[in-house]
Amino acid sequence: MTRDELYLVFGIVGDDVRVHRSVAVFGGLNIKIGDNVRIDAFSLLSGGSDGIYIGDHVHVASGVYLYGSGSPLSVVTAPVGATFTRSDGGTASTLYIKESGSDASGWIAV
Repeated sequence: MTRDELYLVFGIVGDDVRVHRSVAVFGGLNIKIGDNVRIDAFSLLSGGSDGIYIGDHVHVASGVYLYGSGSPLSVVTAPVGATFTRSDGGTASTLYIKESGSDASGWIAV
């Protein structure tokens, strides 16, 4: 993404930030990115209501999923095998695993 595109998508963007065009972003204005950050292709970032802060000198590798609050069911599209960690979860509602489907269905709380 270009520097201008980053400012349109994310709340705060530091210096030397590289984000691949295939990165899926939800709630981007709730995501703050520090300096010297690289986010690889096919990563998924979800700011949620609590937001995410990605600090300085961070590399988010392909297939890493970062999430905020709320259930992924019917909201988050991901491949089978993906995981979702919920910041506002409780017993049996904090960790989800995508067991089926290619859409936003198929999430199972574990």
